[in-house]
Amino acid sequence: MTRSWLWLGAVLMATPAAAQTVPDYDSPVKIVTIPASGDQDAITCTAYADVMVRISGTDTPDPDNALLLPPAPCGAGKPQGVTLASQGESLDGRKGGFLVFEDTDPNGASGFTVFDAHTGRQLFTDGMNAIQAVTLDAGVLHVRYTRGVNATCSLFADRAGCWGKLLASGAIPHGAFAVPPSCAAYRQGTVPADDPSVVSYDAALTLDRQGHAVVQPTGPLHCDPMP
Repeated sequence: MTRSWLWLGAVLMATPAAAQTVPDYDSPVKIVTIPASGDQDAITCTAYADVMVRISGTDTPDPDNALLLPPAPCGAGKPQGVTLASQGESLDGRKGGFLVFEDTDPNGASGFTVFDAHTGRQLFTDGMNAIQAVTLDAGVLHVRYTRGVNATCSLFADRAGCWGKLLASGAIPHGAFAVPPSCAAYRQGTVPADDPSVVSYDAALTLDRQGHAVVQPTGPLHCDPMP
């Protein structure tokens, strides 16, 4: 899995966030859920024409690793299949040769992961607040999303120091933004000033099935306290 960054050199001013849309994923052939019973958590199987994604623990905030299987009856017993490293994530949808998962019970920005829909290989992982669109172009996945970063410090309480930590860790790409975001949400007085910040901005991902990823920040920057 490789990742490259592209960025805009101009200062990106804050603008109102775009209305959230539902990504255009491929439609499954069927979705079957087996309810929880005794010690067995609920199981959800999402079947496509060529593959099925089976997840147990879908009635909990921490689902098990998903299994990638040929289309078959869902079944209560655990079958043999390719295990995806998706612990704690739910299937968001499929687009062509890609499966998109996201955290089931996030705190702050949610993690999301893209897997190869045929081999189960993890191709990409990042944080986000929302996915706006998923499209395919010649077998390459394009995702427009609001990238989210959970900071360990407060940009409101320590604007320069916290921003420096985000840059030094690579959480925010160098040169993408000229100045840190304002943190107006803290001024409402409902959260402590030193609560860690969630930094977010719109981004565009290009990803192929070899795991070559390019993420382009498109702005604007936002800052919110950790919920």
